[in-house]
Amino acid sequence: MTVRELAEDILKSHRHLIERLAAVPPNTVGATLEADEGDLTLRAETLRCQLLAMQQYVVAYMRDTASFSHAMHLDRKWLDGLFRDIIGDLCGTIENAAETVRDERAYAEG
Repeated sequence: MTVRELAEDILKSHRHLIERLAAVPPNTVGATLEADEGDLTLRAETLRCQLLAMQQYVVAYMRDTASFSHAMHLDRKWLDGLFRDIIGDLCGTIENAAETVRDERAYAEG
């Protein structure tokens, strides 16, 4: 690739990230100001989509950076694993909260 093509590649990746983030805005919690199961589930799904978009951008950014330096080695498996862990931890916490709210509601109704 030429330098111009490399520069355009990272700029395209950045534009694509912004478009994906804008396409999935965070939801707002209802008037009760207490997130219900649906709110929490939607927030977990939204965050997952946003973090996956960020992962693609970070991989492109790191690949772009590595292409300009012989001193940098990019370990794609490590980077993918890092994002899997972050996504699992953050979205899992929200999903667990949704499950707790669902269980509490079922207990109160039962």
